[in-house]
Amino acid sequence: MQQLCGGTSIDDLGDAVLELIFAAVCSTPHGYHHSPALPLVCRRWHDVYTQSTVLWQEVRLDWSVCRAQAPGTACTWAARWLARRLPICRRLLLSGCPDCVAAQHGAVAPLALLFPAGLSAPRLEQLRFLEISGDAGDAALALLTGCPKLQSLAVAGPHSLTGPAAALVLRGEALAGLSTLQSLRSLDLLLDKLVGSTRELGSALSRLTHLALRCRMESVAVAPEFLEGLGQLRRLELASLRVAQFTPRLAQALSGLTYLSCSGALKGGLTYLSCSDLLAARPRRRAGITLWQGLRHLSSLRELRFENQGGGSMPTSALACSSLRSLTLMCAAAEDWPETMLQRYTGEDGCLGSLQSLHLVSLKLVNPIPPAIWPALAPGLTSLVWHDIRKPDGWDAALAHAAALEAQAEPMEGAELFQAVALPFELSRLQQLRELRVEYAQLDAVPPAVQALTRLTLVSLEGNRISTLPEGQYLTGLRCLSLANNEFSELPDGLAACSSLQELTLTGNAIVLTQKAVERLAGSLLQLTRLHLNPLPPHPASVPAANGSEGSMWHEHGQALAQLVQLLGRRLALEQ
Repeated sequence: MQQLCGGTSIDDLGDAVLELIFAAVCSTPHGYHHSPALPLVCRRWHDVYTQSTVLWQEVRLDWSVCRAQAPGTACTWAARWLARRLPICRRLLLSGCPDCVAAQHGAVAPLALLFPAGLSAPRLEQLRFLEISGDAGDAALALLTGCPKLQSLAVAGPHSLTGPAAALVLRGEALAGLSTLQSLRSLDLLLDKLVGSTRELGSALSRLTHLALRCRMESVAVAPEFLEGLGQLRRLELASLRVAQFTPRLAQALSGLTYLSCSGALKGGLTYLSCSDLLAARPRRRAGITLWQGLRHLSSLRELRFENQGGGSMPTSALACSSLRSLTLMCAAAEDWPETMLQRYTGEDGCLGSLQSLHLVSLKLVNPIPPAIWPALAPGLTSLVWHDIRKPDGWDAALAHAAALEAQAEPMEGAELFQAVALPFELSRLQQLRELRVEYAQLDAVPPAVQALTRLTLVSLEGNRISTLPEGQYLTGLRCLSLANNEFSELPDGLAACSSLQELTLTGNAIVLTQKAVERLAGSLLQLTRLHLNPLPPHPASVPAANGSEGSMWHEHGQALAQLVQLLGRRLALEQ
């Protein structure tokens, strides 16, 4: 054995020290990687390695890889290997679990036969079943009786459906069986079909603080009694479901004002709500944000996210939640907000004056934020996303057609049906703004309203037609700047004002680096640690004999890039 300092050999070290050495040997940036050689040295090393609570605190097993390496007996061998590590495992990820359909053809054994006594994992806290299909989901949930400390459970179907047999189907009875897990607090389900009633699931899952329920193949009807029974819920994510009207009774049940804080104020209740592709339970095909008019009764809500909720008016009732701090609207075609909401949702009756984050993504609106609302948002708003905000389909074409008729002229052919909504100058009132994303807004230049904001730390102008970056005080405090997918042909001169910049993104621009520009960049951006650039273009296949400008430009770009790495290489992560 190799002698250590002081004449001590590695055999004289205690098991705890030896375990730390094994952990250092197996350590990777993504966790610990199994080393098959270490447990073969001697019996002591084998025992320390296989019983290490550090090395085996997280275990990942892909059943499909096992079946590919050793068809027939692979699953049985893998199950025995896993059973020996379950007693010391805290986090477990199982992917491509065997299902009963495959077992009928003699390929693999179902989970119930691989683990007849269930998963004996007394320390297990987090469990994820991924790429699971068929009825294997019900079998997987039935194995969890030996996991008394399980706190987080996730079950997800296959990424791509190849047919009905590959769909993940869960039964309400299997979910109700989770009531035996007293420590379970988080449940994340991505399934294709839920069979049976959800009416009784509220009492079975009443201890949950986080629930994510998403369905892909067929929208699941969620009974109101199910959600009303989740009195301790803090985070709720619903996608592709059929739900009942968000009633005051449901809102009060989810508010969950159950305990007192140190100050004596009531705390608790739902704080995060995400809704995507929701339909009304009756009539079945009714869609839209109008389902959630009862949100005004959800006094504990702090973060609200709507996605693909078209066919209704904007969720003005959400602004009545006085505790709301973050609002996200994505991919919705809805009516504009009414001007009257300024008087209704300010002060103690609403959140307009205290809203901190507003994200508007892929919306079709004429006037996303009424002019009178901007001053009300100014005191608290620190983050604004304005991404791909368009006018409704045919709105500009209709105006152009009406103007042509009024002028007794022929309507213009090919009138642009999709035009971005102009960024209002009222944006300049948001002097508390720290993060601003104005993306895919058809901007030809940095708007004056953006240049008037002096406290910005993050700015993204991605997906526009900007070719210059004017200097100004709005750049001095930036730590992150994205100018991706614009029309810059060289490094912008305005970067010289970004003295605090740490991350810069310039991908998607036809920028040719020069040594002079690189020297100026390195001298100005002293805190830059991450730079995103287009990869070096391939050398031109043919360089003109008389004029070698193309080849010389390529060489100058490569030399400038090498110089940039040399100047900032030690502290710069260059990503191409």
